[in-house]
Amino acid sequence: MANSNWAWPTIENRASAVSAAKSGMWAAIIVAAVTALIATVALSYGKAIGGIDAWAYVDAAIFAIIAFGIWRMSRAAAVIGLLLFIAERVDMYVSAHSFSVLSLLLLLMFVNGVRGTFGYRRFAEDEAETESA
Repeated sequence: MANSNWAWPTIENRASAVSAAKSGMWAAIIVAAVTALIATVALSYGKAIGGIDAWAYVDAAIFAIIAFGIWRMSRAAAVIGLLLFIAERVDMYVSAHSFSVLSLLLLLMFVNGVRGTFGYRRFAEDEAETESA
């Protein structure tokens, strides 16, 4: 059965958990790519853009590693990605009083990544118990 609720997918088996987790992976990829792009533009102009400078490459690399971890169904990577994203959005709001709809969408994607990785492990453990019984 196709899972038509992209915003809050039902996690009912390993396949649906993987699908939800991929949402978090894509969120991390988007954050890494956009951050690297803005850092590149800032570097070429020689000044920070929206508080983003060449040091943002480190942030982009961290989110790329998080995306890889979520792809591997790492619960730790999913949780770290969510917490880091929230911390950065809070910092952005405090410093610039700026918040966007895209941030809300990415937040939802990271939350689904956490849900998916935890669901994946739960279903994997259930299947292992069933096979050993």
